[in-house]
Amino acid sequence: MSFEHNDVMTLPAQQLLQRLDISVYRVRVNAGRVRAPQESYYIPDVAVIPLALAESLRGQPDVRELYTEPLPFVAEVWSPSSVDYDVDANLPG
Repeated sequence: MSFEHNDVMTLPAQQLLQRLDISVYRVRVNAGRVRAPQESYYIPDVAVIPLALAESLRGQPDVRELYTEPLPFVAEVWSPSSVDYDVDANLPG
C-alpha cells in the first residue's frame, strides 16, 4: 500500500496504544485475522484485541492469529486502489 494508506492506519493505532491498558488489550496493525461471514476472514488495518481472546494462541507458533469473537474496535482504511473490493466485500462483512 501507499505511504499515505499506511500512515492513516498507523496514526490511530499509535493513539490507541497510548490510551489502552496493555495488561488488557493489544493493538494490531495489518496483522491478525478476523472471522467474517461465509467462513472467510479479514486482516483489518487496525484492530483492538482483548488479551482474554488471545490466551489460547500464546505459545503456539504454528497457529495463526485468528479471532472469531467480536472485537471492540476494527478499522479498515479507505483506499482508492481497492475501493470496489472494499465496498463489495469488506463493508458488508
